[in-house]
Amino acid sequence: MIFSIGLFFVKKTPKFVTLLLTIINIIMIFFVMNGSTHDSDAYADIYLVEYQFNNTGGISSALSSQYSSAHDGNNIDEFIMRVGFMGVCINFGDGMECGYIGDMDYTYGNEVPSFSISSSNKNSTSTASLGLFDIAYKIQDKTFRYHIFIVEIIFLLVLFVVQFYNMIGFLPFQKYVTYIAIFVVSSFWIILTISITWIMVVAHDLVNIGSVMTMNILSFSSGKRTPGILWAAFSITIVQLLYYGWIVVKDEEIFQRIFNRSSNKKSDVEKDAGSMSDSVMSSITTLRGTL
Repeated sequence: MIFSIGLFFVKKTPKFVTLLLTIINIIMIFFVMNGSTHDSDAYADIYLVEYQFNNTGGISSALSSQYSSAHDGNNIDEFIMRVGFMGVCINFGDGMECGYIGDMDYTYGNEVPSFSISSSNKNSTSTASLGLFDIAYKIQDKTFRYHIFIVEIIFLLVLFVVQFYNMIGFLPFQKYVTYIAIFVVSSFWIILTISITWIMVVAHDLVNIGSVMTMNILSFSSGKRTPGILWAAFSITIVQLLYYGWIVVKDEEIFQRIFNRSSNKKSDVEKDAGSMSDSVMSSITTLRGTL
């Protein structure tokens, strides 16, 4: 029984590998979508952007004493905030605290430093306030929040079902199932390419102009693990596309061989018919000469 199961998987190795790659993609996209939602390093290190107070800014010294008194003498330079696609992580100087952004805002909204900027002229005075959670919400809105990753996971789940059906082999409509798999994996690749491009653009803009937009109060840096995971999923999808491309080319070669064999058989029949007619004509000519 075990030998039969092993032999089955050996015969289905390419299809099994593509199925395994789809499972890996599902896990990676799930981790990216849920980055910064739990305290463990596996989640806390998956984030889009990290920002903290710029210690070279003029306002930093003014906020430092207020922050230290509110957080048991912790230095404001130790404050770090990471923004993922569903959650945020906050470090007040004594370790990362992570969770979904709504829960974190409810729990730490009053403890996270905020600042306001006032401008005045002869007629009026205007004040603009900026909270760090407001920045996190805007970043998540800019990156489509996590909806695009839900779409990607749906495509991957459909691909998993199609590939599993195709791996079984003896079920009907295998050729059509292969074409469906090609369509699904191609669609996922296009969506993934769009999401990677847009996320890189948003992260690049935040790192380059974020400090300017906050009047050099905050400094921004992009996460390294999130793009790495997304590019790994991109590479895996390329491998799957190459495999299905090879399947299509292989089917075309088989079709061409069948067509060539039928053409050869037809030419052989024509040759046999021609030689038979020549022999008949020669026999008739010989018979006439004899008579």
